[in-house]
Amino acid sequence: QPMIKWYGKHGIPINSDCYTAFYFVYVLLNGPDSLELFKNSRVLILTSFPEEKRQSVRTELHRRGATNVYFHSISATRSMLDKLDLSTFYGLVDIVLIAAGIGSANILVQCEPLKVPCIDSGFCLECLANSAVRQDRIYGVPDQEF
Repeated sequence: QPMIKWYGKHGIPINSDCYTAFYFVYVLLNGPDSLELFKNSRVLILTSFPEEKRQSVRTELHRRGATNVYFHSISATRSMLDKLDLSTFYGLVDIVLIAAGIGSANILVQCEPLKVPCIDSGFCLECLANSAVRQDRIYGVPDQEF
């Protein structure tokens, strides 16, 4: 509902002419621009990833220039119902990456008080943990790697 109101306020019609694929997130987070995005950033990741996968993501984000990488656990199967207390991260993070499946809608709304960009990026986080999975979807591998 809030998004519909925002569209109306800005004169954006909602019809088949304004739908777009969401692949730009894959390009942003898997491509060379991610180096600039993560450079000197403090990243919060909301996920149910196990520790081994978290460590892989942390290592890759540090390689891309992130100064701090924080994790906050969410439910692996019921993230649509999760209620998070993110107050300990107020003022401590520059970007939030979320891997919550369909529950990302619920989690995104709860991130608003952080007042930073929040991206539903489950597949991209999988790519950060294991670069081999980038081959699984289009736009997962940057053009210069072909």
